[in-house]
Amino acid sequence: MQHEKTNSTISIGEYIKAVAAQRDITIVQLAKELSRDPSSISHLYNNKEINTELLWKISIILEYNFFKTYAKFMESVLQKKSDLETIFITVSNEKITIEEKSEAVKISEYYKKM
Repeated sequence: MQHEKTNSTISIGEYIKAVAAQRDITIVQLAKELSRDPSSISHLYNNKEINTELLWKISIILEYNFFKTYAKFMESVLQKKSDLETIFITVSNEKITIEEKSEAVKISEYYKKM
């Protein structure tokens, strides 16, 4: 099975920062809860990736299921991929105009970037 790298990812650091802000949790407070330096939390907020163990701890501290967010995002990506496959099946089984084919190609290009 071949895995394609996608350009559409969750910027988990920004997401954690937003949830912390909603809960009025400062960088200093989160750092203290995680037994880390506040500068490491600032760095975390700028990251697009995170260790699952750390994400688990942050989920507990902020009382927010970040794993559920990832799962919903994954469902969205997989649905878009499925929709694209359906479009191509439909296109290959029907006569289409040049304009329709062009639109199908544009849609394909969009989803390939994801």
